[in-house]
Parts: sequence; structure tokens; C-alpha cells
Amino acid sequence: MTINPSVQSSVPGQAREDEAPARPGFWRKALIRRRYNVTLGQTFMLLDRGSDKLVLRAPHLGDRKVIYAPVRKWGGIYSRESALKQEYRKIQAIKGSVRDGSHLALEMTPLAGRDRISNHFTLEVTEARANLEKEICSKEPTFAVRLGYCQQFLNGLMNLHRLGMAHGDIKPENCLVYDDGLLKIADFGKTAAVSGGAGKMYKGNLRFCPPEGLLSIKGDIYGSALLMIRVLEETPGILDDQGQLLPVPDKDRESSITGMGRGIEKYVVEHRRFIALDSQTLGGKITRRLPRQMKLAHLSNKRRKEQQELLSQYIDALCEKLVCQIDLPKATGDRLGLLLKNMAAGNPVRRMTAAQALDRLTSIVQDVAKNT
Repeated sequence: MTINPSVQSSVPGQAREDEAPARPGFWRKALIRRRYNVTLGQTFMLLDRGSDKLVLRAPHLGDRKVIYAPVRKWGGIYSRESALKQEYRKIQAIKGSVRDGSHLALEMTPLAGRDRISNHFTLEVTEARANLEKEICSKEPTFAVRLGYCQQFLNGLMNLHRLGMAHGDIKPENCLVYDDGLLKIADFGKTAAVSGGAGKMYKGNLRFCPPEGLLSIKGDIYGSALLMIRVLEETPGILDDQGQLLPVPDKDRESSITGMGRGIEKYVVEHRRFIALDSQTLGGKITRRLPRQMKLAHLSNKRRKEQQELLSQYIDALCEKLVCQIDLPKATGDRLGLLLKNMAAGNPVRRMTAAQALDRLTSIVQDVAKNT
């Protein structure tokens, strides 16, 4: 799910499909009233929604407070309340076992009585400044700050993996950035315990999905490489006016599909060699997502090799442009490229762990600091 604390397009200046039209206050209040029986004195503002939960600002609960409420449709016939409860139980299990949860969004409180929305299971959390996608598109973070976000992300992922758990839905929208610059990984709805190198069927987003189609710790590493590429490529001067680093050649373009995202997300969605998809509509999930999800488990070695070659070219282009645009030392750019390529290896056995990736990235960060 996308958890972002304010409704703003991931693409600056471009409205998303789920953004409010001309009068956001009116239609959002109507949406809440239509799906829930809102108690007198309660005030909610819809900030975002995912497959399982709504994210609502709740001023009556205090400053900077938001709540998670289950998605309900068709007059309450369809409800994701059980999924929200299950996610909360997972979070409590992680919170009780994790060695360092400073980069995991685990702090939330179930509401009781009149504070609950329509007497449904409701969670209170502290509002973040932005999700990572919105943060990197603001153009404000320097390259060093962007590397710092990648460090914090890998720290959180490392501590989750140490519990033998895979996140299962890696993407920038599932990372929250707070006012003090702290980054936390959020949304554990797809998270599951995995044993050894085994994995389960992948059910997360298809933009950052591993080519083997499995929910696993090594699958998280693949998605993390794409997330880090996404963070770094929004450094000013890297993407062109169309939000592209490497345009997809017409002969390789997926027919009738235009990626809604930018950079690597747009590339993997539009390139026919990948299985990526960014459709969030119910029709899109039925007609396009499910067939592609089935293909993931049966992707040929040839197709995986082609994907890896394309990603390798993309990473080379990114690092070369960073060297040219921000005077990144070439040796440092080469080390960054090797790190990303290792994390995005087509064969999951060859991917490093989050701890190893964090160690190598920390060394790169130190090199950058010496040259600034």
C-alpha cells in the first residue's frame, strides 16, 4: 500500500489518478460519510488509500496524528478490517523481537470507544513529513542526504531480515520520512517469516518485484536495489524533462502502456522485457496484474538474463551521469555501480545481504564526505 502523509503526486506538477479533483474537502468528507458512520465531533481528512487501509488525518485526536482505518466498499459488504488487524499483529511481533527498530515504523496504538471510526478497528500513528517518493521528488535533498536515506533504509531492512522476515513490498512509498530526517520502513501487510533461502509467492507491487517471483529475503534485496536507484536518480540533473534516464526504444516498448512513475519505475513498466506494472485500478489488477504475477514464477533464464543486462546498463548510465553532474569521483561511482548490480543480480544466490550492502554503502558515503 502507499502510505503518504499528504496527497501529492509522485510526479511534481502532475495529478495522480487517486488525487482529488477541484474540491478535495467536499468529496473526501462525502467519501468518509458514505463508507462510515462518523460520530459527531470527529473530524477526518483522507490523505491516502491502499488495498487494505485508508490513511486519515484526525485533528480531533491531537496535532500531527493520523489514523489507519480498514478499506470498506459496497456498503460494507467488502471490508479489509481483518487484514488491518493481521498487519497490526505482525507489527507487534516485530516490535517485540527486533534488536533495533529505529528505522521501522512500529509505533501505533489501537483506538477504543468513540475515537474509533464507525466502531471499526482503527490505529493511531504519528504523521510523517512525507513518504520517500515525495521527499526525493522535492529536489531539496542533496546527493549526500539521498545516500543517507539509503543507509537508513538498509539499516531498517537489515534488522527486519535478522528476524527471518521478508518485507515483501519494497517501494519508496512504503518508507516514511519525518521532520527530523529520520526514515522508517512502513506497511508490513505483505511481510512474512521465511526460512533459509526459501520463499513464498510474491504478492507485492510489480514495479520492484524480484524476477524469481518469490517473497524472500533475497527478493527484498533486489527491490532495495531498484529503490536506491530511484532515490539517487532524482538528484537534480540526472533525469530529463520527461522523467527518464534511459528512454525505452520503440521496438522494446510495451504496447499501449505508459508508466505513471519516473526514472527506473517508468523504465521497467514500459519495457517489454520486464513484468512490471503500476496499475492500481480493480480492472487493471484483474486483467493485467494477475496474468503477470503468474508469469513471474515461470520466467525463463533467458528473460532473467535480459533483465539483468538492461538493469546493468541502467546502473552504468546512472553512475556515469552522477560522475558528470555532481563531480562524484569515478572510483566512487564505480563502487556504487558494483553495489547496485550485486543487489540486483538475476540469481538470488548471488545477491548480498542487507548487512553487507549497508557496510559497502557506508564506505561509499564516507568517500563522498571526504570529497565534499
